[in-house]
Amino acid sequence: LSYVGPVGRSQGLEYVVDAFRDISQVTLRIVGGGAAKKQLKQKAAGVDNVRFYPQTVGGKLEEHWNWADSGLVTLAPLQAFEMTVPSKLYGVMARGKHVTGILGGEAASIVENSHAGDISAPGDAKALRILLADLAEQQKLTHNIDHTQKWISENASPESAGKRLERVLFEVTQ
Repeated sequence: LSYVGPVGRSQGLEYVVDAFRDISQVTLRIVGGGAAKKQLKQKAAGVDNVRFYPQTVGGKLEEHWNWADSGLVTLAPLQAFEMTVPSKLYGVMARGKHVTGILGGEAASIVENSHAGDISAPGDAKALRILLADLAEQQKLTHNIDHTQKWISENASPESAGKRLERVLFEVTQ
């Protein structure tokens, strides 16, 4: 499992570290930097299956994605995030990777509707622990790459955004 992005308070990664304390069959790579990284590393001390890497780009970043079976997309348990869709979600989906989403609201609906992966509630380390154990036991991730790619093309591509904008402008000018 790879998390690539900022390591701050908005991501709620402290709950992820808590979940990984009791899950030995899954490894998490946290690739990035941010205001909460030092504190998160301290929290993860002794959790052997959580590893930290510096923020990177290009070939080094691709190595992390190639290693991962799933991409972690997570937001902290705040009501404001119920209507937030992290751009990282679309990036993981476009790569054809399974999404392990710690998301609620609209972002969770996108993962479910696009068949991109599995969801756990933000802030619930116990539920995440159960999800990770289930995924490890199945040894087959539940996502449909073809359906996800079609969903992205229809809903999150520059072309689909342009068509929606055209419809809105047409309606406004009528």
